[in-house]
Amino acid sequence: EVPGSSAYSNLGPAFTCNAGGTRSESGTLSTTGVFSFELKVTDSSPTPVIVISPAVQVTVNGALTVSVPPLAIDSGQTASLTASPSGGSGAYSSYAWYQASCTGTVLGASATYTTPSLTSTTGYCILVTDSLGGNATTTITATVNPALVATVLSGSPTTVDSGQPSTFSASSFFSGGTSPYTCQTLQEVPGSSAFTDLGGSFACAPGPIAGSQTLSTAGVWSFEIQVTDD
Repeated sequence: EVPGSSAYSNLGPAFTCNAGGTRSESGTLSTTGVFSFELKVTDSSPTPVIVISPAVQVTVNGALTVSVPPLAIDSGQTASLTASPSGGSGAYSSYAWYQASCTGTVLGASATYTTPSLTSTTGYCILVTDSLGGNATTTITATVNPALVATVLSGSPTTVDSGQPSTFSASSFFSGGTSPYTCQTLQEVPGSSAFTDLGGSFACAPGPIAGSQTLSTAGVWSFEIQVTDD
């Protein structure tokens, strides 16, 4: 009786059998769900007698699969790779991380693996085994982008009277890193030893960044652009 059915059907042709004898049948089950098997025995009496054995059930689970989300990092950073298995049978009894293909030296033996600091794009492979010995593999590429390089600001004019504005702008654009980017303008007012936010953060991209501020406190003002990548 196949999954989803409410009636038994013949599994192969009838065969001659003897009382006390044994017979085995095997096959590959590809449909997920519960299969039920029975043996019907008919004797050769003038009025044939039919007996049916108790049913044996076999549960077929979906095939074991595993996925790892793609990711990108900056040069010099580590990458955290997390395997997400599904399907299969029972518990996921073992994990094995490899570089490039699922052969050679095992780098890690848990669902999550943290790479060493990477300076170039590197491929990894994960092998997952379930409690019945089913295996699944997948590969993942840790994309390594150039390190994030900060914007260089210039001010104009660099000397003003109280109440006059000064405009700052990028004399060179930030580069590298992993998009998307968030920018925050920072200021250090005269007499302070720490920078504070100047307005709110904003989405940005490599390119022109500028701002203007009216300065009323005498002394030296400092401005910076803080760039944070993904």
